[in-house]
Amino acid sequence: MFHVFYWYHSMNHVNSLADFPASSAVIKSGMDRGLHTGCQIYVSWKGDVLADASFGESHPGTAMTVDTINPWLSAGKPVTTVALLKLWEQCSLRLDDKVAAFIPEFAAGGKSKITLRHLLTHTGGFRNVETGWPDVVWEESIRRICHAPLEEDWIVGSTAGYHTTTSWFILGEIIRRVTGQAYPDVIRNEVFLPLGLQDSWASIPSQRHQQYGHRIGQMFARENGERKFLDWHNPARCEAASPGSNARGPIRDLGKFYEMLLNEGTAHDRRIMLPQTVAAMTARQRVGDFDQTLGHVVDFGLGVIVDSNRYGVETVPYGYGRYCSTRTFGHGGAQSSQGWCDPENALVVAYFFNGRAGEGQHHRRAKSLNEAIYLDLGLAHCSWKALRKCDVRRKMQAACVACPHQRFVWMSSKSREVRTPHVATVLPENEPILMKQLVCDFSCLWSSRHTHAMWMTASVWVDEAAYDGAINGWGEADCISWFSRS
Repeated sequence: MFHVFYWYHSMNHVNSLADFPASSAVIKSGMDRGLHTGCQIYVSWKGDVLADASFGESHPGTAMTVDTINPWLSAGKPVTTVALLKLWEQCSLRLDDKVAAFIPEFAAGGKSKITLRHLLTHTGGFRNVETGWPDVVWEESIRRICHAPLEEDWIVGSTAGYHTTTSWFILGEIIRRVTGQAYPDVIRNEVFLPLGLQDSWASIPSQRHQQYGHRIGQMFARENGERKFLDWHNPARCEAASPGSNARGPIRDLGKFYEMLLNEGTAHDRRIMLPQTVAAMTARQRVGDFDQTLGHVVDFGLGVIVDSNRYGVETVPYGYGRYCSTRTFGHGGAQSSQGWCDPENALVVAYFFNGRAGEGQHHRRAKSLNEAIYLDLGLAHCSWKALRKCDVRRKMQAACVACPHQRFVWMSSKSREVRTPHVATVLPENEPILMKQLVCDFSCLWSSRHTHAMWMTASVWVDEAAYDGAINGWGEADCISWFSRS
């Protein structure tokens, strides 16, 4: 694997993305193109918060801050999952229980075989019911879903199709009937408050909405290239609970939620979930099935999307980018947000864009940002095999995102030194020098609180002579040992 590190002294800038130039470039590029006017982003690595930052405006004349309360949309689905799985831990229900055991009227229309597991893995088969939300009361939405028939030709537990809202209303109703409490109260008391997330809600009471004032974030959609501001911030909508689409809070709170999952169910020295429950939630429960809603093969855990790059890294919807590990899990919010955890790299990321850019534009925006974060942290890996294929002009770039502030480094096989305007490092004599020259466009920066120093990770350009003399014929397993030292 190809990985280049250099020391460069810097202080950490948690409240900005000064240490994340590639990520900043993606966000600012989207702003320049009108895809969004504001963004929140939260990144933590190995328990250290590296970024809790905001960009631009929430709405005209009002800055987007790290405390702005934004809609997570479907990125909040895993919160409902955790509330349900806590009841599973308490033996109040089982994942393979029939939904009709809790909601007898749900069995109508051929839905009697659907289980809780089917709801969590999107294999139930009642996607397209008009729930009436947010214009009707909770009970009416439940009634409509219960009376809807099973989809034609749907094989329960085998046919797969992402359920945007319907199955999540039913999960919320199960939580309500088992606990005897309103769904928003359970989410607030059993998930958000134990995690210390005071400003996150499944339903914002009207009085609190008024107190928050301009902290309530706004969103816009792009229609025919024009911005159309949505009314999703109004008090009635913020108060109307929708278990699969209407959780809200600062995006850092979604990041804190994923840190709890990374820590196997603990937060602030408090046990929120059992490690076994987290393992079941994040394991591949649905594998290799074509999703009829998403139009792609996507693997699911229990209420979370598990890395599905194996089915097409360039095409998988709401993925986590090419550099994530196979254990990465999380969930996106329609055309706007995402929260995820990469356990192999101890990495947690959450971000929100206030512009719904369209599925294609958002897919590219999110993928670029996810990959830029790995590059900024020095966690991106590129093999020599991939490097050789990057550019037919024989000048090959290993990184996807260019830094606007270029610094150059060169290595001479005679002097055995690496030099930039900022650093000169003499390589140990026993380290191999396999190239005549490297020119590195620094694009990835991150800092360590503990060392007060910054790693510079470089995208690599190889000159023609080095390419001809050294790279031709190398296999994917060949590497330069000092590049992979961390």
